[in-house]
Amino acid sequence: MNSDMKWIEKHDPVQERAAMHWEHGKDEDVEWFCQEIPESGAFAVACGEFDGYMLASIQWNTASAGDAVKAAILAVREGREAGLSVLREEHERWWSDYYQASAITIPDTRLEGYYYLETYTLACCTRPEGPHMTLCGPWSDDTGYGPICDNDYHWNNEQEMQVWPVYTGNRLGFAEPMYRMIEDNLETLKDVCRFHFKCDGAFLAHSTDSRLRPTYASVDNYELNGLPWVCFHFWKHYRYTMDRDFLEKRAYPLMKLAVIPLLSELKEGSDGCLHYPWSSSPEYHGVNDTYRWMRKEAPDWTHRFGPDATIDLALTKWLLKTLCEASVLLGEDPDQRIVWADTLSRLAPYAKDQWGGYKDCPPAWAECAFTGLRCEGAFLLDAARNNYNTTFVKVYAEKGGRIRIDTDFGTGELTGPDEFADGIYILDMKPGETAVICRGDGKEAAFVPLDGNCTEDHYFGVKRVRRF
Repeated sequence: MNSDMKWIEKHDPVQERAAMHWEHGKDEDVEWFCQEIPESGAFAVACGEFDGYMLASIQWNTASAGDAVKAAILAVREGREAGLSVLREEHERWWSDYYQASAITIPDTRLEGYYYLETYTLACCTRPEGPHMTLCGPWSDDTGYGPICDNDYHWNNEQEMQVWPVYTGNRLGFAEPMYRMIEDNLETLKDVCRFHFKCDGAFLAHSTDSRLRPTYASVDNYELNGLPWVCFHFWKHYRYTMDRDFLEKRAYPLMKLAVIPLLSELKEGSDGCLHYPWSSSPEYHGVNDTYRWMRKEAPDWTHRFGPDATIDLALTKWLLKTLCEASVLLGEDPDQRIVWADTLSRLAPYAKDQWGGYKDCPPAWAECAFTGLRCEGAFLLDAARNNYNTTFVKVYAEKGGRIRIDTDFGTGELTGPDEFADGIYILDMKPGETAVICRGDGKEAAFVPLDGNCTEDHYFGVKRVRRF
């Protein structure tokens, strides 16, 4: 990899931010603020008082500052014309629809409260038609030194972590801003890859601005895991929707570009395996070096990077395996598939054994339930547990196909399963079909929230004992 920082010096977003200026004005009784963003239009806020309430509109416009300000002012005035009751009704209806996408209920009311807090936070940070959320979202403290990490985009963990809830939580549209951001700025990723890796792929740096340009000149900004991790989310979207068009036109082309710089970095070792001579585990570099920045000490690069970081090997293995699978599914790139499969077979093993996952819920949860959760294959699931036993599992098939259901039901408790073996129910379902596995007659196969603990409140997921 070319660690020369001239690309950053030529396209320095930090210097551009320093050159930004903002304007303030008033259009009759509507006050506005606007900040131009180089090559990206402008960001405007307009506000005005109405019946004792403050109406505010925020607009991001990619054309011009004038257009952003006009749009913000127009939104405030349209809100006044509609009236507060209409605005409130629209607002409440939107949130009601949002929450009904899925739900959980568990005895641990503090944990349940935290789940719903974060579900709320997700929709406060972005909307399907909006921009992808930054590192801190809209909550950026004014410390006098600027927000942490400039509130930019961190692609070595944080940006991917922000969209984890959307798949199982059945709110897929909230990952769309990230998908669009990657696709709209793909030429930048190709430019960075050509400059640093001397190949025609795509590379996403550790930290970027809204146009995916690296935001600081440091070797630490060139960890290998960014774009492969984003590709994992593109693939998850396909698997949770079974949208072949999304796979063919959006996910698969991006995965092919993402693997190219990885292949260029792999080197054959004396053991005959392919290794990464230079790699790093994001956000953790050993006990001593990880917290150097908090102590305002210079990083020790000899400890931050080394061969075969587990995350880089894991994402590379996943990407190569998935490319082979998608290639077969789409009937494309048979020659490339041979290269991917050969590379996968020769990739170095992990330095340490990996911990496996586990299923089931905590033994203390005698009762729990969920509804509307999404799983791979585009299936929606409802289920409940009572007295430590699963009472029902309800499956809705959006696209149809085979689903394997591992429950604590025994044999003979389901009417008409397609196949049952070793505690696994296997159902072959048609598009739009619903199946129910249950104990008894199935009359209780419905989601019912638990009573919880009425002596405690859990504002924002934090336990508060009632005192009055």
